Amino acid sequence: MYMTNQPDFLNGAVEIETHLTPSQLLVKLKQVESDLGRDLSDNAIRNGPRPIDLDILLFDGCELQNTDGTPADTISDNTLLPSGLVMQTTSLEIPHRGMAEREFVLAPLVDLDSNIVHPIHNKTMAELLALLRRKTNAVERNQCVDKAMRVVPLPQGRYLHFNETIIMGILNITPDSFSDGGKYYSNNAVDQAMQMYK
Repeated sequence: MYMTNQPDFLNGAVEIETHLTPSQLLVKLKQVESDLGRDLSDNAIRNGPRPIDLDILLFDGCELQNTDGTPADTISDNTLLPSGLVMQTTSLEIPHRGMAEREFVLAPLVDLDSNIVHPIHNKTMAELLALLRRKTNAVERNQCVDKAMRVVPLPQGRYLHFNETIIMGILNITPDSFSDGGKYYSNNAVDQAMQMYK
């Protein structure tokens, strides 16, 4: 099921707000993966090494009826069910299949919000992670993969909100830079950064 003989990888979870349907969002994510060099052909190794893998883990759903059991008349009449959508098509399954058995998926979700409830298991991400860790003893975990290492998590409850496009660049100012051969070397890093900004 999993290919364990591959380089280490980074895993994370983000919460986004979108007006796209799950299927429309999946199309956009696949385009990003393709643009970044992922082989999406039938020849690609399933669960093998890849430059990027973007998945929809959970999606908000709506209660489509009023509290008295009658159908909701408008979208605004619907009760929002955070992470409550359950759907399965030939190309998309929400919640993501197998997420409850993958520590590398649950741990970042717990960092994001430990109280997110899985719509099928009806347990929080923190509860699912604790169950998984209890089920999988240290010996088994070490045989399958090395223990996951946390890298630069945001403190729980902190979010990055962007209301505009933000461009970030990396300026390497060493004369022997492996990426640019020292092309941008300068005695004054601030001047060089300002030059790149222009």
